[in-house]
Amino acid sequence: MWIVCIVTIIFLLFLLDYNKRRYWLRRGIAHTPSLPFFGHFLPVVKLEKSMAEIYDEAYKIPDNKPYTAVYEFWRPVLVVKDIDLVEKIVVKDMSYFLDHPRWVFDDETFIGDSIFNLKGNLWRAMRYQMTPSFTFRRLRTLFPHLLESITLPTEQEFDAVKLFRTVSFDTIMAFFGVKISEREEFEKISRLLNDVPNSRYYELLVVQFFPMISETFGIRFIKNSTDQFVKNFQKIVISNASLEYTKVLQKIKDLKVMTLRSKDLYIDKKNDDVYKFDVSERLVDGQIGQFLLAGLDVNGNSLMWLAYELAQYPDVQSKAREEIRRVLKQHGGEWSYLAVQDMKYIAQCAHESLRLHPPLPFLFRTCTTTYTTSDGLTIPKGSKVVIPSLSIHMDPKFYPEPEVFRPERFDPDQFPNKYIWLPFGEGPRKCLGMRLAQMLLKTTMSRILENFEISLNEKTEFPVQTDMKSFLGAPLGKIHINVKPIPA
Repeated sequence: MWIVCIVTIIFLLFLLDYNKRRYWLRRGIAHTPSLPFFGHFLPVVKLEKSMAEIYDEAYKIPDNKPYTAVYEFWRPVLVVKDIDLVEKIVVKDMSYFLDHPRWVFDDETFIGDSIFNLKGNLWRAMRYQMTPSFTFRRLRTLFPHLLESITLPTEQEFDAVKLFRTVSFDTIMAFFGVKISEREEFEKISRLLNDVPNSRYYELLVVQFFPMISETFGIRFIKNSTDQFVKNFQKIVISNASLEYTKVLQKIKDLKVMTLRSKDLYIDKKNDDVYKFDVSERLVDGQIGQFLLAGLDVNGNSLMWLAYELAQYPDVQSKAREEIRRVLKQHGGEWSYLAVQDMKYIAQCAHESLRLHPPLPFLFRTCTTTYTTSDGLTIPKGSKVVIPSLSIHMDPKFYPEPEVFRPERFDPDQFPNKYIWLPFGEGPRKCLGMRLAQMLLKTTMSRILENFEISLNEKTEFPVQTDMKSFLGAPLGKIHINVKPIPA
């Protein structure tokens, strides 16, 4: 009897799996062969490939359609190849793809209320409130604080991970308008998405793809101690609100209820409906926690990769240095926000490094309203859609010799299409901190190149690979940089 029951259950599971993995076949969408239960993700489980590599394999399927597909275990996922369709998803028809899929199923800690995970009109409301903190005028006000926080190398060699995580920490604290000397807890937050041990990697896979299991066994993306630390840090930040970002958070917290109109939420400019949203402590925690997570890791990793690329190209360094000195002379020798804005070539270097090493190698969206593409494919409500940004960045159709570091690609007079450069996303759901991150990259590296020539130290294992267990593109291993002072 038991044997019959077991065989029956196995047979039914096999039929369920078989039916689920025929989803794309029934719609005539190409994909590589998939496996029972794992779909295309067995190499991800075995740490043989990253998720970005799985999406890249789908992107490279020789098919004339604007999309291909994968299975994330049992879940069917559409992979977008066509740039026009990318533009529709992130901008023109973004109301059909308003939300992110639940990146992590964790409603017990701040991450569930971070702006990345907020959905629908609550996301619109929070975006509306937060956007003024990142305007050019606000960043210009912040610039002196950021400049003061940048640490330059003091030895003939430096560990890029150590130096740039320090710079990232100091600039984030400057953005919050607070001074903190104790860094241990912040380093723990940074390690949540970088320096991930194997055991934690598998926990995070469970949290992402099997929420019922993670809930049953209490597996969380954010540990309770980290959640409590962010709550305590929020109180420090709000009580010392001195710069625009923290003042906005204080304003939101004091509101208790956010009241916004349709036109402010870009829902319907023809009517004047009023929407109200309760403001909880955790909603404020979510914005601070996400900014810590993204700011500490994205900025630090991006600086490491930019230094790594520039260290291999002394001619690029020389060209950048000439521009830096010329621009500073035009601005009376003073470092200012406007001076850095005039340093176009170092901006091109930063763009090119972000093309090769984007913080997120793919974007994703949830189809929030059933959508039909121009060629007749119906994408049902609830479907997950992936835009493989790294695959687009490395497509020779858009970037000849894509593996070569070539800042000239981003000459403002030549760059053809903004939807083929997506390190921070694009459209209304692109990263709010993009301008801040770019300003930090340009300013920090300009300060270094003004004073030093840099090269790779022999302790660096070349070529440096991306750590597939890192969620935000951290390098695998150390990057050691030689420093040679140069005369003014």
